Parts: sequence; C-alpha cells; structure tokens
Amino acid sequence: MYEPPTPPLSRTDFFTAIAVSFVSLLGYLPFLGKTPLLDWDELIYGEAAREMFESGNFLQVYVNYSPFWEKPPLYFWLQAFFFHVFGVNEGAARLPSALFFALTLGLVFLIGAQLKGRGFGFLWAGLMGTALLPVFYSKYGIIDPVFNFFIIAALFALYRWDSVRREGKGSSWPWAAGAALAIGLAVTTKGPLALGLVFIIFAGYKVWHRKPFPHIGGLLLFVLSSALLASSWYLVETLVHGPWFIESFIRYQRRIASMDDGHPGPVYYHLLVFFVGCFPFSPFVIAGLQTKVSEALTRFKHFGLVWATVVLLIFSLVIQTKLPHYSSLLYVPGSFFAALRLESLIAKRKAPHWAELAAIALLGLLIAIPPLIFSYAGQHIAFVFQLFPALKDDPLAIAYINLPIPWPLWTYLTGGCFLLAAVLGTVLLALGRVRWGLLATGGLVLVGVNALWAAQVYRFSQYAQSIPIAMSREARNTPRAMAFYGPKTYVPPFYGQRQVHNPANEKELRRLLAQLGTEELVMIVRRVDLHWVEDVLQVRVLREEGPFLLVETSAGTPAPTSPRPAPAALSSGLAPQPLVPPAS
Repeated sequence: MYEPPTPPLSRTDFFTAIAVSFVSLLGYLPFLGKTPLLDWDELIYGEAAREMFESGNFLQVYVNYSPFWEKPPLYFWLQAFFFHVFGVNEGAARLPSALFFALTLGLVFLIGAQLKGRGFGFLWAGLMGTALLPVFYSKYGIIDPVFNFFIIAALFALYRWDSVRREGKGSSWPWAAGAALAIGLAVTTKGPLALGLVFIIFAGYKVWHRKPFPHIGGLLLFVLSSALLASSWYLVETLVHGPWFIESFIRYQRRIASMDDGHPGPVYYHLLVFFVGCFPFSPFVIAGLQTKVSEALTRFKHFGLVWATVVLLIFSLVIQTKLPHYSSLLYVPGSFFAALRLESLIAKRKAPHWAELAAIALLGLLIAIPPLIFSYAGQHIAFVFQLFPALKDDPLAIAYINLPIPWPLWTYLTGGCFLLAAVLGTVLLALGRVRWGLLATGGLVLVGVNALWAAQVYRFSQYAQSIPIAMSREARNTPRAMAFYGPKTYVPPFYGQRQVHNPANEKELRRLLAQLGTEELVMIVRRVDLHWVEDVLQVRVLREEGPFLLVETSAGTPAPTSPRPAPAALSSGLAPQPLVPPAS
C-alpha cells in the first residue's frame, strides 16, 4: 500500500512549539518557590546543587559535603545555573523541572503536528499538560522531568530516523545524531538506565516493524556515538581527578540496582497511579487504543504501545521500589492514545461512553476529597483526634498537630477545583461538548494543582519543617559543629548552608563525639528524643518551639556510665564518607 511521506515541519510549527512551551511554563510558575524544599529528594538535589555552586566543583557531586554517588551531575548543573541567576532559593531549585516539562509539551506538539496536524498537536500537549500528576511534578524539584525530556527526545528522534529511512526522502542522519545526543544527556542526568530504556523500546518497535532494518555498520556507529556521549562526564572526571570518584559511583550504582530501598508496592501499582494521577485524560486511553487511524499513525500507535509496555514491565516487575514518578514516562504514550479517542469524538460530535463519563466523575470526586478533608481538619483540630484516637497518646504527633498553622477558608479552593472539574467536565462531555469539557476539566485541574502547592503542600511543610528550617538558619554562622539528632533529614544542610552531622541514635552520637574531640556542638533534637541525648552528654537548651529543641553541648562532656540501649531500628548504619579520595 502506498504511504505518502510525512510532511516536513514548517517554521510556523517550531514557533508554535516555542509558544506552547512558554504558555505552559507560565501555568507552572505560580507558587513555585512558596513551599520549602521537601525531604528527601528535593532537599538532596537542592543541597547537591548548592554545594556545587558554593565550591565551584562542577564535576563531582557532594551532598552534606560527602560524595554523592546516586546521580550524575547534569541536573545539578541546571540548578546551580539558576542559583547563579536567581540566588539560592526554592524557586530556582524547582525551575529546571517546570522548564523542561514545558519544553516536553512543545516537543509533544511538534510530533503531534507532524503526525496528524496542529490541531492534534495542541490536543495531545493540552491533555498531558493539564493532568494532575504531570502538573504536580512540573513544580516538584526532582530529576525526572529533565530526564524524561531527553528520553522522549531520543525516542522521537529514533522514530523519525526510522520513518525517513522507510520513506526514502531526505537524510536520516540528523535524526540519528539528535537521538545519540539526547541519550548522552539522559545518561548524564540520571545514569545508565537511559540507555536501557531507549534501546529496549526502540528494539521492541523494530521487532514489530522490521523494515527498513538498520544497516549493521550504521547501527554500530550509532551505538558507539551514543555510548561515547553518554560516557563523556565519566571520562572527563577520570582525567581531571583520577578514577576514584567514578569507580565509587559505578560500585554504588551496581549495589542499588539490586536492592529495594523501602518503598514496596503491588505489581499493579504504576497502572493505578497512572489511572488516578492522569485525571482527566486517563479514562479515554483504552478506547484510544482501539481507535482506527491511518497506516502511518498505526506505526506510531505500535511505537507508543511498546513504549508504555516496556516502562510498565521495567518499573512494575524489575525495579522493586514503587514511587509515583518512576513511571512518569507513561504520560506521553498515555496522553497520545487519549488524544486519538477525544479527537475522534470531537470530529463525530459524539459524547463519550457512559463508562468514561463515570470514570471522570468518580476520579474527580476521589481526588477532591483528601484536600477538602485536610482543610477541614486544619480548621478543626479536634476532628483529627476523633478520626485517629491513637494520636492522643503520641506526644510527638500532638506537638506537630498543635503548631499554630492557619488554615483560611481559601484553602478549600484545591478540593473545590477538583470537585468542579468532575461535575462540570462530566456534564459538558455528556452533552457532547467535548472541547468545552476538556477546557473546563484541564483548566480547573491546573488551577487546583497550583492551589494544592499554595495551600496543602505549603502547610504540611510548615508542620514538618518550619521549625528545623528556622533553627538551622539560626545556627548557620555559629563556630560550633552542628548536628541533627534523630531521623535522616537534609533540611539542616540546605537551610544551614553548612555540614550537619545526623546521628540516629546514642551509638552514632558517641561516635560523632569521639570524632569531634573537644569541639563544641550545637544540635537540633526532637523533644521526644532529648532523653536519649541526655544519656550521652549534658546539654543546655537555647531555644524550644513545638516538637523541637535547639541545644548546645560540649563535645568533651563525659557520658553517663549506664546509658539505656537505643532502638536498633533507628540506626542508619551508614559510616561517614571521605571528603577526599582514599590514599593509594
């Protein structure tokens, strides 16, 4: 069957893609810096970039002034750049996520415009850019939005490389070079997982559509160039500082690849997260898989199906840790299938199936209930203890809950937006007003997620982190060593802008004191943990607020002769990492 060549993108398409990215970014910027960086991920990455910016060492990644071997440096380069431009603050730390998600939407528009026209490109980008979890993670300072952009760019470039070779029109090598560059940047963002994801997805697609099969020489050249670009940081770091940092990095990557870091979940976890988190487009994905399209678009449907299947299999079966953002690469193929379904409904002026309407209504209601409950509970503290009677016997929980955090009436806006999206969207879609229904639901979800950051997320951070942040800033310039006793946290290093020890129990505190010798110590400790500290040394309280105390000690103070045993579960089991390479 004759297949017309894919039309080239025009200059107007590229300018439109830039406009899509710019408008999207404006939707994600509100309240970007209002909420403090959250433990752990946001604070780990923000602290790594802050220390990089402070030290001028842009090749090695350090957190709390110890080597950090979990991630390569590209994401931290971006954060450090924005710290240079806007200062060290929360908005600058989160800006790479918002920017690269907005760029992803421009990229999605471009490929949609080339596949099926600008209208389809707008629909596809609009669905993905106004869904619950995609919008939330665009405002969250983690690596995934940047990593996903490079993975998506690599996959799109490989698909176009294959299409150009199949059509025999024009040169395919610019697409291959673009794919190799994107793969290299993805590896420098999050590690070797990028190579596996891209090659497995594209290989799966080529098994389905073998013609034209890549030339062996060209394939080898592409693989070698991708590997060379991917290894660029590893090579430069080794040449500048020797092999110790990279060798430690590789050993660490091998170790964490085979372990569970304590976030288990059922095998269907990511499917459930996708269905709930990608409201309002997720109910239309299944019907979109069945939508009849042209032969050229059928190929991309197959490509998207392989893409989604590989991501689900890897993160559901291979990687044991279950976190919502791990499967965020599903957003692109999922929104593509939903766009096929909704474009068909718009063209036929038909209302969605009753099951799709029911799913929109139920999902919207499900999403609206938690923020409404949180706002009500914040205004009626007694309701919290009625809901969870066991908290009355937990002094730590009581201290947190009784913090004077105001919950004004406007905080109900979050749940109200999601509830209105469910009602208004369902009614308009049921009446066949599909365009208006999508605009209403998508717009309300966008407003609701921004309100979520300004209301609920901000207030939860105030309960959990406002006092440690204030105490860390207060102790920033003290000449004493600084510590936080208790659970692992990265609040003090970032907001104290200095190295902060984090002993988890008496044993680790004694080891810290032995290291410090006669050096004095200022320490943040939870009120419920104070007796453990006092079993080791005498302290003087400098400040007390809510659940926390700021105390000062003399590191040479002798310990009591009969300390009570600390719970083994509190121990982090981590020895301090060297600040310099080990001597050969």
